Order: sequence, then C-alpha cells, then structure tokens
Amino acid sequence: MRTTLGVSLLSGIIAAVIWIVISFATGGSVAFSLGGGIVLGIVVFVIGYSFRKLVMERRHKPAA
Repeated sequence: MRTTLGVSLLSGIIAAVIWIVISFATGGSVAFSLGGGIVLGIVVFVIGYSFRKLVMERRHKPAA
C-alpha cells in the first residue's frame, strides 16, 4: 500500500516536471522555469497531502 506522503510527493514531482518541460519548450527563462516548477511542486504536494490526510482521517475514524 502506498503512503500518503509518497503519493503526494509523486504528484508534486510530476507537476513540477510538467511545468519545467512546458516552460522550457515555450521559451521561458531558466529562473522562471525552475522557480515556477519548484513552487508548483511544493503547492501541489501541500494541497495533496492535506487533502489525503483529511480524507484518510474521516475514513478511518471509528463510529461513536
């Protein structure tokens, strides 16, 4: 079973790589491409991790 951290990290890495590739392909500067990719990767990671933690806590919470 995959961990919440691992899946969220993978999503962030994929988003960052896509950003960097598209930015370089369309003529973006190095600072814009790499900086934007890093920022986007971090944002996607944080949002994905938070969302998955909230969903997992609701699913595994015992009924009272």
